[in-house]
Amino acid sequence: MTDPVRSPLGHVFERSVIEEWIKKQGHVCPITMSPLSTLELAPDDELAEEIRRWQLRRDLDENTPKSPVKNVSNDAKVASPIAEILNPKNAEDDLYDF
Repeated sequence: MTDPVRSPLGHVFERSVIEEWIKKQGHVCPITMSPLSTLELAPDDELAEEIRRWQLRRDLDENTPKSPVKNVSNDAKVASPIAEILNPKNAEDDLYDF
């Protein structure tokens, strides 16, 4: 969705899709079948901004190189939170070092 619009009843549609619906099916809401015209559709700027932020986060996540998680042996010193999860024995032992 790139251009969300909201009907008077609060339903959200992609602008091009609802305009095409109204053109082909008549001035009626596809959800409620109540009268609806393109003039009643209001841009949903807040949702559009939220979609843009989501797309940016998704694009950043897809372009961020993923590093494989290495196996941690029982004798290895815990060096990261991931290692603590993978090797809880060493993490617990560190709690009692005085």
